[in-house]
Amino acid sequence: MQNEANEGLRSELKRNEKSEKLRSFEALFLA
Repeated sequence: MQNEANEGLRSELKRNEKSEKLRSFEALFLA
């Protein structure tokens, strides 16, 4: 149970990281 929650948090963090990178790339290209 706890493990599943940790797994979910980890993938959530990865997803956030990915969209953050995408956003900064977009900012660079569109600037």
